[in-house]
Amino acid sequence: MVVTFQLGKGEADKNFIETIKASFKRHNVIKIKVLKTQTRDKEELEKIASLMVKELETDNRRFKYKILGFTIIINKFRKTKHKDGKNNL
Repeated sequence: MVVTFQLGKGEADKNFIETIKASFKRHNVIKIKVLKTQTRDKEELEKIASLMVKELETDNRRFKYKILGFTIIINKFRKTKHKDGKNNL
């Protein structure tokens, strides 16, 4: 199941990022629809997406994103195990 959020007038503030972090505990993919009130500039949209992913990343979790139209799709990487048995991304 994919969870969808809308990003409007308010910027991607700390509360918005925390809500997305909480959603990634249960889901692997999240869509963020960027409304006209936020931006219609593709470069600005790319900047917003990259900043969001930077805020989400931790030492043991990585994310990737892609942009389709004015929708940001963020995927969570799965953990993998190395030959030595340690979890790694």
